[in-house]
Amino acid sequence: MLLLPLTILSSITAASDLALYWGQASAGSEKSLGSYCETGAGDIYVISFINEFGSGRATSLNVAGHSGAISELSIPTIGNDIEKCQKLGKKVLLSLGGAAGTYGFNSNSNAEEVANELWNAFGGGHGVNRPFGDAKIDGFDLDIENEQDAEQYVAFVDELRSLYAKDSSKSYYTSAAPQCPFPDASSGKAIAGAHMDFLFIQFYNNYCSLEGSNFNYDTWQNFASSSSPNPDVKLYVGLPGAKSAAGSGYVTIQEIKSKL
Repeated sequence: MLLLPLTILSSITAASDLALYWGQASAGSEKSLGSYCETGAGDIYVISFINEFGSGRATSLNVAGHSGAISELSIPTIGNDIEKCQKLGKKVLLSLGGAAGTYGFNSNSNAEEVANELWNAFGGGHGVNRPFGDAKIDGFDLDIENEQDAEQYVAFVDELRSLYAKDSSKSYYTSAAPQCPFPDASSGKAIAGAHMDFLFIQFYNNYCSLEGSNFNYDTWQNFASSSSPNPDVKLYVGLPGAKSAAGSGYVTIQEIKSKL
């Protein structure tokens, strides 16, 4: 996904519900996560990305200028910002994948192993290596873009949700960020087979973007209401925050209001 420092994802059902991707600064400078939370904008912040995982690879993080295997990283400033955001009532998710990552599972057991590794490193588990320190994120997001629509992601999400149930101190969530063509070529099986709380649908860089006549929100709405494993899954309209943040599909605030 091409990202502005904060990519706008506006809920079509509640204009006040806003999700923002943070961590890649693809359009230039980027402030700290905590500083954005302090402005009051945004309800969900998605840290991006766990860019390498699965199939024997060292699980690695690339975010806000920090890059490397999670077993070797210590980024307490981000951990402090996560806790600051949560105290302000924000949810903070950690995204896996991205357009430039190298990732994918070779079996269901491999997917479950990575789920446990990430839970212990970033969630309510008790791993030795925790890049964000004691901070516990609020869940994981799948921004899978390698067009390898693997069913192992269902096992990955199922295992995560079984781990979530072990920590009664807070709520945890799972989400995905599919391209708007339905079904998505990279995460279609995960979305059809696993419980997702949020879908951050990328309505840009595609024929079905919000700017044209093929905007296909109704297709996604039909899926959500008729066959989603979670009938209460929340759909978001994913948009680039500036022309420089996407190849195509940028629309003005006036166009967004008119379409929605």
